[in-house]
Amino acid sequence: PILEAGLPPSGVEELMALPAAAAHGELEGPTCRRVTVVGLNGDVAEALSDVLLGMGAQSVGVQEHRPPGAAEQQIFDDGAGGSTPLWDSCDIDVHFEMSVDVDQAMSDAGQVLFDSGLRPTATLSFCVEDVANEAWVEQIKASYVPLQISAGLYIVPEWSEPVDPSATNIILQPGVAFGTGEHPTTRLCLLSLQQMDLNG
Repeated sequence: PILEAGLPPSGVEELMALPAAAAHGELEGPTCRRVTVVGLNGDVAEALSDVLLGMGAQSVGVQEHRPPGAAEQQIFDDGAGGSTPLWDSCDIDVHFEMSVDVDQAMSDAGQVLFDSGLRPTATLSFCVEDVANEAWVEQIKASYVPLQISAGLYIVPEWSEPVDPSATNIILQPGVAFGTGEHPTTRLCLLSLQQMDLNG
């Protein structure tokens, strides 16, 4: 499914090959180009995502196109094993390497959609912007702060100082496996452990 795809294998390899300097904002100039296409039918958005990933896009994100104040369209997986439907109207954000001819890539993608009967024309309207190089590692770190679970119990990101050094501080490297520690199940487990006699 498109919403779970994120990066194609080549995109992952390219991302992993980026110098560490890019993650810390030490490179000059933009790092990639972001292309935005708005208001696509869900079927077209899914097909366009597949086409663009096949053309070397680094990543593709799909979200509901919703005017300000409009209610969110509820999408549910019926569990029948088919594909999960997308919203009636979708926006797509695509990231390309700076070296990619974005106009040509979008023209080719539009032609594929037209040839497959998904669009009445081959022309796609889109906006392009260069993505400035930012110290995203530092930005991510700044978003994680010590989290108090209960009196005397904290989850502390490994780069932060404990709020209360005398408390029980669980030092955590936020990531995919354990996340940030903010999930309610994590809180419940820690509260349960806190009430147990763990001395043997």
